[in-house]
Amino acid sequence: MIPKRLRPTPRKLRKIRRFINQNKKYKIDIVGIDAAKKLAIIKEVKNILNLGLKESKDMVEKLPALVKKDLPEDEMTALKEKLEAIGCQVQIS
Repeated sequence: MIPKRLRPTPRKLRKIRRFINQNKKYKIDIVGIDAAKKLAIIKEVKNILNLGLKESKDMVEKLPALVKKDLPEDEMTALKEKLEAIGCQVQIS
């Protein structure tokens, strides 16, 4: 049992949780695509990542593919919605 004087207060615990959640980084992978929308997916990946056409085509054809890493939560959700809207199956870790 931890002595009372060494236990963190509820206020400090909230601050710690908030700090941890703010600094959490996410990684987005494409794990599958809709084959009928392959061309649109290649174009969108090219625009999102500022890649050349060949690099984006190779990325979409060799799945699973890492799209971006070390993203904050708000950027991760926006990117996830974009990719899912064009026909990608996305995995977040």
